[in-house]
Amino acid sequence: MYLIIFCSQLGNLKTLLWLSISGNRFSGEIPSSLGSCTSLEKLYMNDNYFNGSMPPILSSLRSIQELDLSSNNLSGQVPKYLERLIILGE
Repeated sequence: MYLIIFCSQLGNLKTLLWLSISGNRFSGEIPSSLGSCTSLEKLYMNDNYFNGSMPPILSSLRSIQELDLSSNNLSGQVPKYLERLIILGE
């Protein structure tokens, strides 16, 4: 079964725990609506064509334990709010 969700609807998924959109050739900026998924624990967005910098709204992902944004076209420095994930990964 497939479920189609538009980027603008992601914020409505407040109890979403796990999201993998790896290797789908998605492009553009990371949707700021992801910041409303406050229960999200695992987010895999690797192997796409996302660009730009990390949206500040992602700092509201307080439950996040795993985040993979590798193999994209992101720019800028790793935001301070993601430093806690680096510590969790060690």
